[in-house]
Amino acid sequence: MGAVLVMGALLRFTFRIDYAEEVDSIRFLLALDSFDVSAHRPHFPGYPVFVVLGKCFYWMSGASIPALSALCALCGGLLPIPVATIARTAFGERAGLWAGLLVALNPLLWLFSTKLLSDMPGLLFLFSSLALLGQGWRSKDERLAWAGFFLLGLTMGVRLSYFPFVLSAMLAGVLNRKKLGRPVLFFLGGVAAWALPFILVSGAESLLAIGKVQTSGHFNRWGGSILTRGDIAERATALLWQLFAQGLSAWWSDRSWLYLVPTAGLTGFLAFCIVKARSAQKSVLLYWATWTLPYLVWIFLGQNITIKTRHCLPLVVFGLIFIAAGLAELVQRRNVRVNETHWTTQVAALGALVWLCSLAPSGFALAREHKAVPSNAVLLSKEVERMCLQNRTEDTDFVVYTSSMQRHLERHAPCAEVVRLRRLSHARRDISGRTDDTVAYIASDVPRIGRLRSPPVRQWKRSRYIQNARNQVSLYLLRGGPHE
Repeated sequence: MGAVLVMGALLRFTFRIDYAEEVDSIRFLLALDSFDVSAHRPHFPGYPVFVVLGKCFYWMSGASIPALSALCALCGGLLPIPVATIARTAFGERAGLWAGLLVALNPLLWLFSTKLLSDMPGLLFLFSSLALLGQGWRSKDERLAWAGFFLLGLTMGVRLSYFPFVLSAMLAGVLNRKKLGRPVLFFLGGVAAWALPFILVSGAESLLAIGKVQTSGHFNRWGGSILTRGDIAERATALLWQLFAQGLSAWWSDRSWLYLVPTAGLTGFLAFCIVKARSAQKSVLLYWATWTLPYLVWIFLGQNITIKTRHCLPLVVFGLIFIAAGLAELVQRRNVRVNETHWTTQVAALGALVWLCSLAPSGFALAREHKAVPSNAVLLSKEVERMCLQNRTEDTDFVVYTSSMQRHLERHAPCAEVVRLRRLSHARRDISGRTDDTVAYIASDVPRIGRLRSPPVRQWKRSRYIQNARNQVSLYLLRGGPHE
């Protein structure tokens, strides 16, 4: 297990990035300098535990991007420990080793360990709490279970969107005939550990006001919930793509046919596991699968799963635990004498081996490109700054309109005036009141940009396996400049 941890940590620290990929990343970086949720430093619900951890690394490193990149890489490197503990408690020692290896090599978890986001710390806190709960309930050591509930409360300060697992833990306690009085108190204690300082720093009235606005906006405007993106087929297809193509590195229609080989191996292996699993294993699998149901319902209805892969990460980890259980069973069957081993076992073992061998190259390719090429928002912003410095004169005003890349443009294009708006018509109204010497560009994230009916000045495309959200952006000229 030690070798697995060292390998996972090296893979993640080697491919850390030196740029803020998403707007949420910039908000976290700003929060390290000055924490203010009302100013979106960071956005609501504030992620106070994550920010505090980031500040600790910031004080040590003296720079915000290295601080967050080191924190996320470290959490990604440590994630195999609690995941292996859960698998070992539920399915045995071999399953624990396999689970740790799969988490270390999984391309999606590898990739997100290099992003400046709260997902990896959130996963580490979540699965550490679940590991303590599982250990405590199995060994009948109530103190471990209480520690698990306390840590689950702290997890809400890292990623509040993991709250459905609190419901799963309470339900599991009821099914295990456990008294929930003290566990609930320990959970509330974990919440209070970050919520009380958070309220004192931010102010109760201010938090309530911004929470109301952000919650309403999340569900009704920009959050991508089922209220704003109600196509059930689109949401189901996106979730399947995230779980299988990204989560398990399987083939999809936009991938090379070479992915069909490991996908066929994985499919055969999973079919073998479903048919050959013992009744006791199936009951344990069903028990742990029920843990994911509240969270699955939540992200399907309330989160933007159509363009953001991060929400499926806990489900991917649970899937890897189940696969680890199957691998442990397969190895046990292979260890009997050859003349007693059915040919299906040999085929399943070969299929699993082919799939396992594909994980490292796939993860390496994603992580290398992610490190080498900044995100589209960063590239667009740097291009705006280049054109601004090249074409701006004393009489020229340089302005760029955007809907969601304001933070990137302010960070990487200080030469230009950045105007945030929500419609193309708003940009035309704004520019009509400016001088004829104004050079104006508009980004493709502005709604109804298709009505512009002019080719883009520049366009950037990125694989959606690296950058699912905003994997294609364009920059258009509105008025002035050398491109007119």
